[in-house]
Amino acid sequence: MNQHNKKNAFTLIELLVVIAIIGILATLAVVALQQARQNARDSKRMADMKQVHTALELFFNENGRYPTEEEWNSGIIESESSNNVFMYNIPSSPTPADGNCQSASNTYIYTPQNNGASYTIDFCTGKQVSDLPEGAKQMTPGGIIIGSSGNTGGNGGGGEEDEFTGTSGTFTDTRDGQTYAWVKIGEQIWMAENLNYDNGCSSSIWIDSSDESWCGCYNDNSVNCSSYGLLYQWSVAMNGSELEGVQGICPSGWHIPTEAEILSFFDYVSSNSDYWCGGTSNYIGKSLASTFGWNSSPTVCSVGNDQLSNNSTNFSAVPGGLRNEFGFLGLGHQSNFWSSSIFNDPSLSEEEVFYFDLSSAYLSVALNSYYKESAFYVRCLKD
Repeated sequence: MNQHNKKNAFTLIELLVVIAIIGILATLAVVALQQARQNARDSKRMADMKQVHTALELFFNENGRYPTEEEWNSGIIESESSNNVFMYNIPSSPTPADGNCQSASNTYIYTPQNNGASYTIDFCTGKQVSDLPEGAKQMTPGGIIIGSSGNTGGNGGGGEEDEFTGTSGTFTDTRDGQTYAWVKIGEQIWMAENLNYDNGCSSSIWIDSSDESWCGCYNDNSVNCSSYGLLYQWSVAMNGSELEGVQGICPSGWHIPTEAEILSFFDYVSSNSDYWCGGTSNYIGKSLASTFGWNSSPTVCSVGNDQLSNNSTNFSAVPGGLRNEFGFLGLGHQSNFWSSSIFNDPSLSEEEVFYFDLSSAYLSVALNSYYKESAFYVRCLKD
């Protein structure tokens, strides 16, 4: 008689144990893979910075300056004088952002400084790399430093996003240490003061009806810069670019507003009765105007041609005037702010740019266009 060997099957408990072990091992493998990928992305960011740093130094040695923002935005690092290409493709930061890095800080942001004598490139790593802690960093000609050109200080919080919670606060422009107020109006965050950053443009000579990349104080009086900020010709405001929404001369994380963004701003203020003056939206300019400097210092809001304001938006526009081919004009009566949008009209003999202005005639607000060689103020908009 043949005897057959008896084969025992796995019990349900044994199967569950095996499945659990496989699940744990799979989880550990996935976590290890994610960490390896993050480490690889951080390593690429650091390697990118070293390669870009070398290319920029070669460019500087040949040209005596670092590239303009427009040259950087071309996607290559090339010397026009010799046609030498030092980097054929400027790298982009690997995605996604890692650690506590935000999407904005994960982008390589190149900012030329001091008329091309220096530069910064903002980037961010999710973990500590060598002796550099995780978080925002900058590549400079002297090497990598901690922090970014963006916003520090402010409401006393830690990260960039924490600084802009609530409806208002302050931030510090680390390029020169100046502190600015900001205010949230609708979904937009605006600087609540005029920019007062000099990238070397004040050394340019003003020539009537010519954009010489000039900036300066009203009437060439430094006291007016303290009160109103710097007046900028459009090329300075845009930092040599003509791209809509470009950072321009603004701090990192901010940009020159576009025509569309300004119109959206107007629409929001017009549709919100909290910002009306005298029960009508016809005088919303009064909700944007500071109570300082408009021919007097009233603190109440009224209608008509009485130059009164209530600054209910806390935008705090001050009447710093302007400069154009007719000289310095409008102090106490007018405030003009550049946009980054060109006014395309083929009938014009000279290209114009959109700007918005407040006038003391009615403290109304309007979007207009004028020549690039004029000098207006800059109000940056948060990215």
